[in-house]
This record gives sequence, C-alpha cells and structure tokens, in this order.
Amino acid sequence: MNKKVIAIDVDGTLFTQVGTKGTEPPNYLGEWLPGAKDALRLLKDRGYTIRIMSGRVWHGFANWQEQVDLLRQRFLDDMVPFDSIESKPGDATLFIDDLGIPFENNWTDVLKRLLL
Repeated sequence: MNKKVIAIDVDGTLFTQVGTKGTEPPNYLGEWLPGAKDALRLLKDRGYTIRIMSGRVWHGFANWQEQVDLLRQRFLDDMVPFDSIESKPGDATLFIDDLGIPFENNWTDVLKRLLL
C-alpha cells in the first residue's frame, strides 16, 4: 500500500503572507489563499494524510503551542481537514511550500534558480 502523507507549509502557501518570513505578527494568520481549502478537502477525500507544517517555531515565535492552537482553531472553524500540525515534515512523502525549489532530475536548473 502506498503511504500518502503530504506536508504543507502555512504562511505563503495556505494563508496570505503577512510581512516577510519570520516577521509575521505573533498569533496572526493571513487569509486563506484562493483554492487552499478546497484543495485540502480534495486531498483528504483522495486518502492523503495532511500534515500542516509551520516554521514559526524556528522564526522566533515564543510559544509553539499557541501557534498550534491558533492553526487548529482556524482549521476547525473553517471545517478544513488536517491530521496534524508539526514543525517538521516527519515521514511526509510530498511537500508543498512557497519557498521550495522543484527538483526535476536536473541540478543545472536548480543552480540557475538559486544563483540568478
């Protein structure tokens, strides 16, 4: 059986980015990005385990549990499915992140994107 675990970033991927990475106001979430809620519902319907992943713990937010509670409440209020909220991807097999660089078996393309 294929394990389908997907880790999805929060700021700039599911919600609008507020400020720059690492400068978001504490206990604040932007608005849902268009299509995000429906995408998560579809992924859940298709059997994916949805791991919400946030780097807020690494960017100076004093209380990680407050961030988890904030996220959990927004997802519950908006009836958006998820399985866990984590600071690391763990055993995820797929990742969605606004800062990622796609790797398509070509390091030349990756280096071009990095070094431009």
